[in-house]
Amino acid sequence: MRLLFDQADWDLFFAVFGESHCVGHQCWHLHDRDHPRHDPALVGGIGDPIVDIYERLDTALGHVLAGAGHDAEVFVLLSHGMGPHYDGTFLLVDLLRRLESTWNRQPSAWATGRDRFAHAWNRVARRARLRPRWTWLLDGSRAFVRAPNAGLCGAIRVNVIGREPAGLVAPGREYEALCAALEAEILTWVNVETGKSAVQRVLRPAQLFEGPEVGQMPDLLVEWQQESPIRSLASPTLGQVDGEFQGHRTGDHRRDGLLLRRGPTTAPPGGDAVDARDVAATICALLDVPVAQVEGRSLVPLHQR
Repeated sequence: MRLLFDQADWDLFFAVFGESHCVGHQCWHLHDRDHPRHDPALVGGIGDPIVDIYERLDTALGHVLAGAGHDAEVFVLLSHGMGPHYDGTFLLVDLLRRLESTWNRQPSAWATGRDRFAHAWNRVARRARLRPRWTWLLDGSRAFVRAPNAGLCGAIRVNVIGREPAGLVAPGREYEALCAALEAEILTWVNVETGKSAVQRVLRPAQLFEGPEVGQMPDLLVEWQQESPIRSLASPTLGQVDGEFQGHRTGDHRRDGLLLRRGPTTAPPGGDAVDARDVAATICALLDVPVAQVEGRSLVPLHQR
């Protein structure tokens, strides 16, 4: 990277270090002593990969900055934090099956077999890097879960007439009523081990995003509480489901990241919250590049440049 940096007098030099992202997902349990999978004997043998990677990234960043003059504007963005991977998505299907039964839609033997086939198909598709499909939940199901869905949210897609091959829910009033009922039910779920709510909030992607592909997204996103492991979920109407997360990710994203900045222009007071969307607007302002229809705002007013 430094070789490339030294080859030209750059107006903008942009580089990404991806190693911190991967090591945070795969090795958080080796760094976090409170993680359920933490193994002191393993750490004693191999050390802490997260610390090792961050120290090497710090060195690599220093090599790049050594070639930048003091008049250069430098931004270092840690786009999001990292912490333990705690969520209840792996229990979501079981609870939705129970919810479906309360709507007097018992799964047939054909539906059970079809559901197992869909689960196996999605596993094969992931390994073959094919585009994942929507998982069937029940025969004649009104709602079903997207698989796979890596990340902090469980995803639910409603079986809408005219959108899905065998739709059952009419768009409009019936769809909105079903989404509202699902949201109300999900917000009652409790992490049995802590006695606290297991869900932070339920989001509607269609109210958050725009564009032609919004219709391909889930209808509801379940954002879990991340403070503690989720092994048992309880619902006042559906009872309790138990399980153990078997996924390979032991670390996952946190909402807050860190933006470091060095340069000749006046910076905002330290500690001010910055929206990630502001970074691009700020860079464009520093380069005198006009942009339109952007959601972010420049952090550097014109009189400070």
